[in-house]
Amino acid sequence: MIWCSKNVKSSDAGPLHVRYAVILPLLLLAIPLIAPASEGSTDGFDAADGGFDLVLNYEVIPPGEDRVYVNMTILLKGTLSIQGALTLRNCTLQVNDTHTGDPGIMVEGSLSILDLDNDPQTTGDASLVHSTGGALRIVCGSGGCNYFGVNASRMKNTYIWGGPIKITDSLIEGSVFYYAVVDGEGSVFRSCRMDNPFRVPRNCTFVGNIGETAFVLYNNTGSPYSFHDLDFSGYGSALYVENCDVEINGCSFEGVYKAVNTPGASPNIGNISIANSDFTDSSLYLNNSGYVSIFDINMTRGALIRNNGPSYIMDSEFYRIQGLSGSIGGHIRDSEFVECDVALDTPLNTLITRNHFIGCGVAINRDHNCTIYHNGFIENVRNAGGSTISNWYDDILEEGNYYTSYHGDDNGYGGGRSNDGIGDTALPHIGRD
Repeated sequence: MIWCSKNVKSSDAGPLHVRYAVILPLLLLAIPLIAPASEGSTDGFDAADGGFDLVLNYEVIPPGEDRVYVNMTILLKGTLSIQGALTLRNCTLQVNDTHTGDPGIMVEGSLSILDLDNDPQTTGDASLVHSTGGALRIVCGSGGCNYFGVNASRMKNTYIWGGPIKITDSLIEGSVFYYAVVDGEGSVFRSCRMDNPFRVPRNCTFVGNIGETAFVLYNNTGSPYSFHDLDFSGYGSALYVENCDVEINGCSFEGVYKAVNTPGASPNIGNISIANSDFTDSSLYLNNSGYVSIFDINMTRGALIRNNGPSYIMDSEFYRIQGLSGSIGGHIRDSEFVECDVALDTPLNTLITRNHFIGCGVAINRDHNCTIYHNGFIENVRNAGGSTISNWYDDILEEGNYYTSYHGDDNGYGGGRSNDGIGDTALPHIGRD
């Protein structure tokens, strides 16, 4: 193993490599007597001072070499090929836009970007890998790499291809991941995008802006993309999906214009499953022709736009949403719609049962060929709106819905049973109950 520390210049790196290799056994014997390395004053050591301890032009770390840089600022002017192993601890590795050529990092061996003490709770000792101009390209070899890890550190303005990459307790900014295999825990991705990742991180936060998309997924129906325990905020689209199967579980979306966007301009055959997730000021635009399954979600404000395929919506709560629009087939059941402008708009061929519509402007609008029964319509401005061609009762059970605005009798009139909780007076909802 070759250790390099601050004040190692490119001109004298060779002799120091030899000298360190000779004295390393003595250092190992003296470990109990040596104080731990001190943390730098800022993340990435003193990257802000404008100086560099090491300049790399075209560098190759050959197989079998294990190189470690500690407390250093490094300028990369060419290509760094890692065939062996490189570890950065409390270092800055920077590419400047003022340098010509094609600077980048090729990882076939191992790259570790680490803080100084392996403790994410301490501050001022994170490594920083970034570009001040065009994106720094980091490409894992055609067969992948042995290891690529980022722990309690930062990457900024990078373009990463391949993997596998393990990102833990780190901050990633302004970066693009293409066909990447990403394992992540406890990290923040700010203004980042992942295109068709082979693996999606978990337990991470994605923060973006209205003109940005976090994930771009297309043409992959072989196995579903799985999103678990992720938090999204601020993006224009969190997930843009074309012809893919997607599973979302335990995620939250806040202030995302289109939390999931499946455009319908061309055939879009993927299936979308969403469970145990929260949406605040965020909308779902689900225009795929495959099925949509929604279970146990909470949506506050926003909208759910659904066209082209069946919807299966269960055990969910919708509060002050603009409307669940355009369900074609499937069923909506055991859910609650509270103070919505229009709770359900233009449902078609849909079973709607065991739901509560409370304080809505219009509960169900322009329904067509639906079966609607065993729902509670409570203090809505209008229970139904527009033209309707649906059964607002069950033909077999001969039971309809509950309405707080129903003032008829339960007296057995017309051959029914009295006092059975089912109204026997055909008003005020003639044709709908």
